[in-house]
Amino acid sequence: MKKENYKKHAQSTINLQILALQKLKKSIGNAFNQAVKLIGECTSKTILVGVGKSGHVASQIAASLSSVGAPSFALSANDCSHGDLGSISKKDILILISNSGETAELKPITSYANRNRIALIGVTAKKNSLLYKAADIKLLIPEVKESGPGSIVPSSSIIAQASLGSSLVISVMKYKKHGIMLFKKWHPAGSISKKLLTVKDLMIAEKNKIPFVNENLKMQDALKILKHKNLGFIIARNNKKITTGILT
Repeated sequence: MKKENYKKHAQSTINLQILALQKLKKSIGNAFNQAVKLIGECTSKTILVGVGKSGHVASQIAASLSSVGAPSFALSANDCSHGDLGSISKKDILILISNSGETAELKPITSYANRNRIALIGVTAKKNSLLYKAADIKLLIPEVKESGPGSIVPSSSIIAQASLGSSLVISVMKYKKHGIMLFKKWHPAGSISKKLLTVKDLMIAEKNKIPFVNENLKMQDALKILKHKNLGFIIARNNKKITTGILT
């Protein structure tokens, strides 16, 4: 039995995705600027809905938008027709993602948005689709070749959607002028928090917790304070409260 070389399949998939991103880069137009401005000025929530694999992309974009100070959440397209449309208010922005723009789950959502004058951003690859026609801002992503047998496995299109989403996130962050310190505010844990840690973060905020001792204090008493404070150091000062040394 001939041994299959899966490396070539991986390289083929990646090449198709690179081509998809190159097409996406060329497709970015003024509608993208309009979407950034709309999201950046939103005083309520940005709600993302995707159908199928696009639903997972929607969740990722929503999480990333929230992390840069644009409060967002994702909804299931199917659940929207079973009560979740009530989560969407007139001040919200709705972003619908669907490669075909024609799936059955979309109709109730687009109708609700249009009927209630809720700002709708449509992300689709089909210019004549239901979603494209219903959207106030139309983000048309290029039609791309998918990977796998028959070129039917959502892969290149998903990468394009995710990349467009990441581009929106960074652009909204720039629009809002949210810098690193605000980004840190929304990331108090994990490796990102550690990278953004400053000396001030480690400083003792309350003055009475700083272990000051008089320089004439006996060493055995100083060591007791060192152990009790559990900070790894004490600061020695003279009678004029001028620092004369540090014991660690």
